[in-house]
Amino acid sequence: MPRPDFGDNPAEAFRQSEQRLRLILDSALDFAIFTTDLDGQITSWNNGAERLLGYSEEEAIGLSADVIFTREDVKNRISDRERKSALTTGRGEDERWHARKDGSCFWSNGLMMPLKNDAGEAIGFLKILRDQTQAKQSQEQLETHARQQRAVAELGQQALQTIPLFKLIQEAAKLISRTLETPLVDVLRWKEEENVFQLVVGVGWPEQLIGHATVEGGKDTLAGYTLATRGPVIVENLPEENRFKDSTLLSEQGAVSGVSVIVAGEYSHTFGVLSAHATSRREFTRDDVNFLQAIANILGGAIQRQAVEDQLNDLNETLEQRVVRRTQQIRALAFQLTRAEEQERRRLAQVLHDHLQQLLVASRFQLASAQNLTDDPQLTQTLRRANDLLGQAVDASRSLTVELSPPVLHDEGLVAALRWLGQWMHQMHGLTVEVDTDGIAEPTEESVRIFIFQAVRELLLNAVKHADVKEAHVRMTQPNPDQLHTIVEDQGKGFDPDSLKEPSAGRAGYGLLSIRERLHLIGGRMHLDTKPDRGTKIILDVPLRPT
Repeated sequence: MPRPDFGDNPAEAFRQSEQRLRLILDSALDFAIFTTDLDGQITSWNNGAERLLGYSEEEAIGLSADVIFTREDVKNRISDRERKSALTTGRGEDERWHARKDGSCFWSNGLMMPLKNDAGEAIGFLKILRDQTQAKQSQEQLETHARQQRAVAELGQQALQTIPLFKLIQEAAKLISRTLETPLVDVLRWKEEENVFQLVVGVGWPEQLIGHATVEGGKDTLAGYTLATRGPVIVENLPEENRFKDSTLLSEQGAVSGVSVIVAGEYSHTFGVLSAHATSRREFTRDDVNFLQAIANILGGAIQRQAVEDQLNDLNETLEQRVVRRTQQIRALAFQLTRAEEQERRRLAQVLHDHLQQLLVASRFQLASAQNLTDDPQLTQTLRRANDLLGQAVDASRSLTVELSPPVLHDEGLVAALRWLGQWMHQMHGLTVEVDTDGIAEPTEESVRIFIFQAVRELLLNAVKHADVKEAHVRMTQPNPDQLHTIVEDQGKGFDPDSLKEPSAGRAGYGLLSIRERLHLIGGRMHLDTKPDRGTKIILDVPLRPT
């Protein structure tokens, strides 16, 4: 298209050129574009700037560019740094929160460039901003969700490691505080006969209150209201709460907003209430509630398992009085406990597979779509990094799913599962495991298969952690139709067998003691042959069916 000829009227040419430029800038409504002088005073202001920042052109002209920065950034002289960077390198880039006229903030990526005259001298600056708040919030939501799911998986692993229940609850409270960034977390145990809740575990609570402070039952307290309504209960502002009246204990700790859920075992009575509180006004999301409920469900499963173990202990105490009948009951309960633990593993693995993995994969698709919707290189790089992190989370989730409950154990049996375990130990830990199961009959009792598999895995992991070896040997024999011998052997450091008399000596000793006690309860025995620097040989005599 030929340019218009203005002949000897350069002023008219300049006026129309400036008008066209103004039209172009005012048409860019998605971008805030304005100019400043060398001191940062605003000299021009497009429609996009008015739309995004709230100031009209008449209001903005003459103001300092500091008005679009947060108080903290003004204090830190961020605007001066941008102008200095633009003069030094030709451009000043930023990605930060900016302030509107009404005091609200938005996330933006911006660019500042120097304006130069014909002589190449800087006479001012051009600033371009674009609102990226939605992309920022979406990214943060995905990262928060992934962090919460990792925390659930972490606690699930701890729950399967047979650590004491009270310690597990303590770890859960700390995990909730870190993940939700709430300074106050409490676990209140319900004492039905006294109609009170007792503070048994707390994060951010005074030590003198833990184990002693109580809260009345009934709907007048948050805990009682949660129990009565079966939760979850979200509190937006505790001082203005009218669903319950007595919140003195929480108010004394500075609680303002919070969320509470019930902790209950699958087959047991309600254990109590789990709560997380913020000391300033905060909106808890549905993801926050689901996360807290998932933690409560894991604790509920652990409480159920503890109830079964308590029954075993109670029965064991009266063993001398009712030897035959009680022995049968204990062994049946021990097998039941083994099945219950495996069911919990399978349930957790199913949750990871059906829920977490699907959410993570869907999130990756969303991030991929978001990358196609922006041409901003910084945002594209950020989204790509987030996509890579989600990919790592998917891989970790899939690996954890298999570790928790290997499908081969249920689909193909113990022999195939032990061979898979040997390959897995080599892939994950570099331990070469020779598995010899020739000539044995596949155990028909599921609890026997589960126990042997879990015991062998624990012993091989002990070898990795403590024996300093690269090879181990697993051998199974069947001396009679009712019994299996399982032998796990390595040529590593070995240890003093007398150290097993002190369970607190280390995790390896604790694991061996646990296996020995479980074997004893089901009518089996563990034989240990080890010395320092002489390797370790462990033989498990396992009955093939409960008696």
